[in-house]
Amino acid sequence: MCGVLIMGPVVLAGSYLWARHQYENGPDVDGVLWRQVASVEDPFDRTLYSPTAGSVTALLDALDGDRWDGSPEGADALDFSRPTLVIHDIEEHTNALAFRVFLSSGERPGPPGQRARLPWESSAYFTCYGVTVTFTGSSPPSVAGADERACPSLLVSRMPSDSVYMVPSTFYG
Repeated sequence: MCGVLIMGPVVLAGSYLWARHQYENGPDVDGVLWRQVASVEDPFDRTLYSPTAGSVTALLDALDGDRWDGSPEGADALDFSRPTLVIHDIEEHTNALAFRVFLSSGERPGPPGQRARLPWESSAYFTCYGVTVTFTGSSPPSVAGADERACPSLLVSRMPSDSVYMVPSTFYG
């Protein structure tokens, strides 16, 4: 009886700590898929945060990434089997540029015809966020971005069925 009185609170405390850790940290991040995301997001970020783009048009032209017009046909033309960064919902203003980003890791690589992952691993990651760039005279543009946004269902539906949404902050660093 004494063992039950001692083990009960220990089990409850352990369960609470495990649940809290899962809530605060989310799923473990797969290094292969994370690097695939970085392969397209890092060049995009270098251009986005570069002070060399002096106008809305120059920055928009310099940004790497596929453009999507919001149509089903445009979504069909995108290749999510490889790491892909899609820029969409673009709003150009005199001194500001706002747009949304859909970012896919692409599918996990592997030998042709062979399963390249364990059954519990995702075949791909994706995330979505919004970016606003403001041009203020002679100083470098200010970038407010990576605010989490809902992903367009037309793009999500073209991802592999076992793809996992990850919050944008997963890919910082």
